[in-house]
Amino acid sequence: TAGWSAYQRGDVESARGSLAAAAASPSARPWVRYALGQARFALGQYQQAVDEWEKVRGSTPEFEPVYFDLVDGYLQVRDRDEAIRVLRAAKGRWPKDAEVENALGVVQVGRGALDDALQSFSHAVALAPEDATGYFNVAKTLELRYLRTRRYVQQTRTWVGNKADLENAI
Repeated sequence: TAGWSAYQRGDVESARGSLAAAAASPSARPWVRYALGQARFALGQYQQAVDEWEKVRGSTPEFEPVYFDLVDGYLQVRDRDEAIRVLRAAKGRWPKDAEVENALGVVQVGRGALDDALQSFSHAVALAPEDATGYFNVAKTLELRYLRTRRYVQQTRTWVGNKADLENAI
């Protein structure tokens, strides 16, 4: 209770201490570890936050928010491969969740895997055609892919690139 109260007040340092003591109990509920992970993340203790959230995912795999928090944590510790594994696990559990597909695509863009990202974003659009997020992500990724292929040809003094990607982005 003290840890949760401190967390709600924004006193994450006190929250971390109280929640860590509560989480040490074998009978600690998953939400205690989840809140402890939130406090650790807010304090910049990213690996410790990931460790807490992995315990939550292990005990309560149906709790979808922890998957997104884990991705954020893994990105902070620069482990994109693990972030992708977590999102693929989420995709297996919630195959019709456009938010999972969009998150996967964002991580793939960060890795430079633009073709994979386009596939993920296209799945997001197919799952939620009324949501503009997927369309924006597809367009931005096509633009990035166009820019990656764009080159200046000195002889003709022109820029060349995959114009189809640019047109499709537009």
